[in-house]
Amino acid sequence: MIKSSDFPHIHRNFRFTRHTLSLYFCQSDRTYYRIMDNSSIKQNIRKTRESRKLTQGETALRLGMSLSSYRDFEKGETAVVNYNLQKVADLFEISTEELVLGYRPAQLSGPALEDVRKDYTSRISVLEKRIEDLEKLVSSHAETIRTKDEIISMLRKKLGEVE
Repeated sequence: MIKSSDFPHIHRNFRFTRHTLSLYFCQSDRTYYRIMDNSSIKQNIRKTRESRKLTQGETALRLGMSLSSYRDFEKGETAVVNYNLQKVADLFEISTEELVLGYRPAQLSGPALEDVRKDYTSRISVLEKRIEDLEKLVSSHAETIRTKDEIISMLRKKLGEVE
């Protein structure tokens, strides 16, 4: 297994395995969840290469690999190891996170983060108000049901007296 310390660009709670080419996320209780597998990583590599309008041969040459080695690498038949992944990311001029995940992770800080926080705080307030309104509505309906149950009970009593 590749140690997380060998892969500084990915958060330490992620781990790669050489044999299954899967990306795992580790919870604090040491439970690992597979969040990305070989097919996702190889698709990201292929899509990125194609978006740069590079052939497999050109990419292999720039990486200093044989064409067959690169094809195996892109098909997922060769383990994606830290060194190769970093070389591919450098070649495509993207971060290893972007190569592995398939998108550029948002880097929010300062004012942008505060804007997101305010937006979600506002949304939460609206939802809390809606929950409060719905609880009142449920309570009102429950009271209506109790009243109708009482009326039904009284009518049944009267009906019993008449018969």
